[in-house]
Amino acid sequence: MNQLMIILKDDRKFLTNTKNLNQIVEFSKTFKAKLSIVNTSCKNILSLDKLAEEICDTNKKNIEFEHILIKPINLNECKNNLIFKQIIKTLRSKKSVDTEKIVERYTKKGMNVKNIHSQIKEAKEHIEKIGMTLKDIGKTKFKAV
Repeated sequence: MNQLMIILKDDRKFLTNTKNLNQIVEFSKTFKAKLSIVNTSCKNILSLDKLAEEICDTNKKNIEFEHILIKPINLNECKNNLIFKQIIKTLRSKKSVDTEKIVERYTKKGMNVKNIHSQIKEAKEHIEKIGMTLKDIGKTKFKAV
């Protein structure tokens, strides 16, 4: 079964579900961890809460497991542009974007507030670059006109 493998600088390896990739990207960039999609029959797949505990416990021995590398994840290419894509799609459909709601939603999912605002800014610049105009329609809302 395909899982997300995290390798820390001290060579400790951890497995988590691939759906956790977006939450792990910022951690990996900050702590220079390597990410890969692997196929493994290992049953020690950690939830995000358990993963955080295991990573913080540096005295715990690394569990070795067999795996086949499916795809290494290049963090430079993995801009974690989920928010960017969502904003562009929303603006193109002539709907408004509420930055406060976006920040609230994605901080609950573990994303860094600075990264969220960076993607919002990037989306605004992109929309203006392709010829659309942004209009503020509230303290935290805007739309393309």
